Amino acid sequence: MTATAIATWPATVLAVGLDARRELRGRHLDFFREGVVVEVADNAVAALVALGRGEPIAALLVGPDIGDMVVDDLVTIATELAHVPVILGTRGRVDAHVPEGTLALPASPRRLRDSVARVRTRAAVPTPARRVGALEVSVVAHGAVWRGRQVRLAPFHLDVLTYLVDAFPRVVGSQELASECAPRNVTDGAAHVRVAIGRLREALTAAVPDAPSPIETVRGVGYVVIEDTGTESRSSSS
Repeated sequence: MTATAIATWPATVLAVGLDARRELRGRHLDFFREGVVVEVADNAVAALVALGRGEPIAALLVGPDIGDMVVDDLVTIATELAHVPVILGTRGRVDAHVPEGTLALPASPRRLRDSVARVRTRAAVPTPARRVGALEVSVVAHGAVWRGRQVRLAPFHLDVLTYLVDAFPRVVGSQELASECAPRNVTDGAAHVRVAIGRLREALTAAVPDAPSPIETVRGVGYVVIEDTGTESRSSSS
């Protein structure tokens, strides 16, 4: 049995060992819009039964409360016998750089979607990038492509840029970006976002000095990605 690629919409995530109502932050429809359907198993044995049915499962989300089985044993069975990648859900304070295959709980639909993309790519399954005009982001490539130039980004900066691209053409406030993207141990998420926006603009400008930044500030509202076609220069836009 093999799992389907995340490119198959929607992707099914089997969850076990967590309180789905409290630790999966969003309605069923919110997850569905992100291309994810979550099925919850009552315990580890039920999860193994579900894996054994042969139905396509994109990833297994294992929370800290599986209780009736050693986590390592469940992970081994899922990855080596069922060929389903595993995401480990963790509670409490986490570092800014969360290891691949780990998801801080509670998780938003977008964070779960991106975690599935990462573990699926690590399992050698392709995942599509997201694009607005000449700007393309890929959470699995850890960076962006701006007017044909590769731009490596820190994980938090990439999360912010990805969220803005996914929200296009909507203007996104700093508080929303902080809620969805900032590490849990950051005390002033909005300030952290403002610094990240500055770093993103610097990185994109360094990659293509003649191009205007694709991230615009809407005073008093937030930030938005503009649909740049890759033809406008900084001098022509001034």
